[in-house]
Amino acid sequence: MADIKDYLWVFPIIGAVLGIITFLAPVAYWTQSGYGYYGPVSLDWYYWIWGFTTISTSYGPYSATESGITENGPFLLLSLVCTIIITIGIVALIIGGVQSKRRTEFNTNIIVMSSIGAALLLIGPIIWLIGADWPYIAGLESVVAGEKFWDWFDVNFGIISPFIGATMGFIGVALYYYYLKEKAGIREPKKETIGEKEPLKEKPTALRFCPQCGQKIEQEGVTFCPSCGFKF
Repeated sequence: MADIKDYLWVFPIIGAVLGIITFLAPVAYWTQSGYGYYGPVSLDWYYWIWGFTTISTSYGPYSATESGITENGPFLLLSLVCTIIITIGIVALIIGGVQSKRRTEFNTNIIVMSSIGAALLLIGPIIWLIGADWPYIAGLESVVAGEKFWDWFDVNFGIISPFIGATMGFIGVALYYYYLKEKAGIREPKKETIGEKEPLKEKPTALRFCPQCGQKIEQEGVTFCPSCGFKF
């Protein structure tokens, strides 16, 4: 019957999948709406952690969408650095999960690989969250000139998923260490069962009375009864 030790590899794999979602879902968005001379006005601006951005605008009957890699150089550099960090973390978690599924005994390399992967899934988005404010101080985007990134944008699921993935990775490491540490040989020797023990040899007891005359034998090791001469 399978137990939790057979499914420990699932935790780092789920962490890796959540890390991949970081690249698929926007990490930040800005939505604004109003009403103008020609009708409703709206703006939807999305950023992906790898530097891709889309801006959708509508004004009355008119609408337009622009998509592509951001032209903000510092922001693009930040995005690429964080993308590399998260990618390495995803690969490390996948390696840790695959090794955990193939090996049933405790292995320190699996602990190290999964821990590194989970840590990188934390470091990447943290750097992006902190660094996202800096490129906009120069006012390279005129619509937010003089303002910081998070003064306008809100976080999206793309920046949340790697934190969940890192948590899954660390949980997997803790469970792996707890359940498989004993299988590495750090266990008390197995005690022998009653059936496996050698039968105890009884120590012969000294003869205390002569079976012939009933004389009490005081000395040990005698072969004849001192009273009647009976040979023991």
